[in-house]
Amino acid sequence: MPLIFRAKKASGDMPQKNRLATTQKERMVIGGVLTTILVLAAGLILITSGGGTPLTRCTGIVFSQQRSSCLFGLANSTSNASVCGYLPSGRSAQCVSNIAAATKNDSTCGIERQNASSYSECVIAVSRASSNVSYCASLGEPYRSECAYGIATQQNFMESAACSLIGNSTLFTDCTYRNDYQSAIKYKSGSYCSPLPTTQNESLLAYMFTEAPASTGIANATGLLPFINVTPMQLCRYSVAVLTYNSSICGELNGTASLLCNRAFSGSIYNTAENITLQNISAVCGKLPSYLQQVCSYGLLSYIAVRSRNVSVCGQIGAAQYQNACYAGLAAKYFDNQYCTYISNSSVMASCDSAASVSNSTR
Repeated sequence: MPLIFRAKKASGDMPQKNRLATTQKERMVIGGVLTTILVLAAGLILITSGGGTPLTRCTGIVFSQQRSSCLFGLANSTSNASVCGYLPSGRSAQCVSNIAAATKNDSTCGIERQNASSYSECVIAVSRASSNVSYCASLGEPYRSECAYGIATQQNFMESAACSLIGNSTLFTDCTYRNDYQSAIKYKSGSYCSPLPTTQNESLLAYMFTEAPASTGIANATGLLPFINVTPMQLCRYSVAVLTYNSSICGELNGTASLLCNRAFSGSIYNTAENITLQNISAVCGKLPSYLQQVCSYGLLSYIAVRSRNVSVCGQIGAAQYQNACYAGLAAKYFDNQYCTYISNSSVMASCDSAASVSNSTR
């Protein structure tokens, strides 16, 4: 019995030993894997943060996404476009364009093939960064038109040089019309209104409403478009009439433009003997459709202030933009930028000073 007992005990020991051996092997395998991971991680750290130039440290990064980010950042931080060549083609073009625009140097774009769209897009980026239309001249169509129209937009169509480079007929016409309107406002001359369309052009009219001086009573009033039957030429001449206090221009207008123009000078198209006074503004403007009454009152208050050279009347205007335009109108009319000092908005004050100076120089 004892012998049998010992034999059974001995035979029962084998699975336990096998389990111990298996566990030891597993531990060795796991340990080897962990060691390999630690070695790879250490190697990656050494590559990315170790010696060598910044470029070699970037190119040595194993993972492509992190390598591209490192190279892109290095190229832009050092303004070194040659580093962009280590990037994939799509990202390389963007990298070159960024550096060219940041340094305002179109020669950097030469890294790209000149017949490639990426080259043209790079030059466009430089032109916009420097707000210089001359860069556009080297491009072929359609990029030249896109480039020049972009600069014209940046300059708010104040300069005609950008328009002249546009080959696309639609963009050229639009650019020229907007420049004509800006010139009419800047120089207070109706001669610039003549080339404008005599038929409705909603896009152009919306722009003119947005850009109209506040004293015209139509500034930012694009919501009036569905209700007003007016052409760009008429709207331009109405603006010049109000800006120059020249009621004779009203005779060249018709429809709503004529109505607004005559109201601004005579107070009523129904009673030309009626004079505009502070007391009858409500009655005069009350004859207009409701959507025009508020801008009418602002415009007439401005008109009275300028006509009587009474700056205190401007203070009765309830909207800041129209009130500022009233002060600017006094400054332009009487060549006195002291009226500009009533304006709290610094950019509007600067425009007022500029307008007074232009008026003074054309006396």
